[in-house]
Amino acid sequence: MNFVYISPNFPDTAWKFCAALKNNGVRVLGIGDQTYETLTPQLKEALTEYYKVTNLENYSEVYRGVAYFAWKYDRIDWIESNNEYWLELDARLRTDFNVCSGLKSDAINAIKEKSEMKKHYAEGGIRTARQIKASEGYDAV
Repeated sequence: MNFVYISPNFPDTAWKFCAALKNNGVRVLGIGDQTYETLTPQLKEALTEYYKVTNLENYSEVYRGVAYFAWKYDRIDWIESNNEYWLELDARLRTDFNVCSGLKSDAINAIKEKSEMKKHYAEGGIRTARQIKASEGYDAV
C-alpha cells in the first residue's frame, strides 16, 4: 500500500502516524516544503522517500511529486495531510490521481463549509445554530 503524506513534518508529532503506518506494512511517501535534512530522525526513519517542493500551495509542484511516486512505486492508495489547511489540496490530488480513499473535490465542501455541513446535519435530524449571512444584514436576525 502506498500512502502519500502531505506535509509530514507538521505538526511535530506527525512522525508517530507515519511510523504506525510503516509498522503496519504501509509504504509512507512524504511531500513537504522543508528540506530533508531538517526532518526529525523519527520521521526520516518512517518515510520510504521524501519529495521536497518549494511551496505546498503550488499545485503543479505537489502534483509532480505525487506523479513521481506513482511512477516509481505504482498506484497511490491514500493521500492525506491530517491537516485542515490542506483539505482541498488532498481532495484535488485524490481526484486527479483517482485515489478511492478519502473525499474528492466534489465532496470536500460538505466538511469544509459550515453552511454545507448544516445541510447534512439537518438530513440526520441534528439541530444546529442558525446562520445569518453578513450580506443579509443585521435585520435578518
